[in-house]
Amino acid sequence: MSIAVLLADAHQMFREGLREMLHTRGDIEVVAEVSNGDDAARLISNQAIDIVIVEIFLPRMSVVDLIAHISSGQRNTRVIVLSASQSQFHVQGAMRAGAAGYLVKTASSDELLEAIEAVHAGRRYLCRDLTQHLVDALVASPDPSSSPALKLTHRELEVLRFIAEGCSSREIASQLGLRMNTVYSHRHRMMAKLGIHKTANLVHFAIREGIAAA
Repeated sequence: MSIAVLLADAHQMFREGLREMLHTRGDIEVVAEVSNGDDAARLISNQAIDIVIVEIFLPRMSVVDLIAHISSGQRNTRVIVLSASQSQFHVQGAMRAGAAGYLVKTASSDELLEAIEAVHAGRRYLCRDLTQHLVDALVASPDPSSSPALKLTHRELEVLRFIAEGCSSREIASQLGLRMNTVYSHRHRMMAKLGIHKTANLVHFAIREGIAAA
C-alpha cells in the first residue's frame, strides 16, 4: 500500500517540483496539494492522509495549530516540516507541538525520502544539515534558554517574521487569517515581552535570532 502524502506550501512551483520528485517512488502517492493551512486542515478531516509535508510559514493556519487539529481528531497523520528556516525556535516549536520530522529546503531528495520512510515507520527525523546547525548554535550560545525569543508564542514569532520582512499589519492579517486588531495585539504583547519599542529594533532582533533572513 502506498504512503498518502499531502503537500502544503504557499509556492506552487515548489509543490510541483516536489510532487514530480516523489512521483518517481512507486510507494508514495501525492494525493493532494494546498497553499494554506485552512485547506490542509479541511482535507485532513475528510481524507486519509499518512504524511503532511508542510512549510513552517504556512498562510492562514500555523503549523502548530495544524498539528493540534490533527491531534484533536485522533488521526494517524504525521507531519514533516520542510522549510527554509533553520531557526532553533521554529524547529523546537514544531517538534514540541508534535511534528514527526523537520528538514530544511537545502536537504537532498534522498534525505527527504529517508525522512518519509522513517516518519511513516513511527520514528522522528531531523535532517543532517539542521543537526549540525543546532549543534553550532548550542556551542555558540551555551544557555539557549536565556534567549528573549523563547518568551514569544508561535503566533508572535510568525508576526515578528512578517514585520522583519517589511509586511504591513494588513498584509500580516491576510497571510495569517487574522483580524487587524489581533495583529496589533500580538505586536504590542511581543514588543512588551522583548522590551523593544521601535520597529527597526524588532527587525534587528529577528535577524539576529535567526527568526528572519537578513
